[in-house]
Amino acid sequence: MTDIPMMPQNTTYLEIKECDVPKLTDDIFYRNGGEDLHQIELHDTGLQFISQNAFRSLTNLQIWNIAYSSLQSVIGSEFSHLFNLQSLNIVKSHLQKIPQQSMCNMKHLKMVFLSKNEIKHLEFDQCSQYLKDLYHLDVSNNQLGSILHTAFFPLRDVGLSELILDDCKDLELFV
Repeated sequence: MTDIPMMPQNTTYLEIKECDVPKLTDDIFYRNGGEDLHQIELHDTGLQFISQNAFRSLTNLQIWNIAYSSLQSVIGSEFSHLFNLQSLNIVKSHLQKIPQQSMCNMKHLKMVFLSKNEIKHLEFDQCSQYLKDLYHLDVSNNQLGSILHTAFFPLRDVGLSELILDDCKDLELFV
């Protein structure tokens, strides 16, 4: 399998594991009947590229797991239609950067799992006002080098109760 399959109408859950799905093209879920999806599990698929309009029809998506992919970067606009997303899992995906504006439309986001990537820099000042429901952020085992001690300050008014920074290579907080 190298593409998203056609789905029966009203499909709410899609799971694809250990298959080669290298890219998600514009409107791929809409064209294949996935506009009612609430949860997508694309685990260990070799995903490398997401078109900026791949998720345009997925306004009801709540859980998105693309762990163990080969996705190195996202532009940010790929996520702009995921208004109801509550959980985002991009663990061990070679991700080097996640633009902070990519989460600005995710007003219901509660959990973000970004561990075991190659992220070097994080900022939240442009989107923190939209992340009022965020309580779990895992950025452990990344390449976060030196970050300003204020990097997470914009999240102070959010209900963030779980911030995981374990084993971040040579992490230094600068005042």
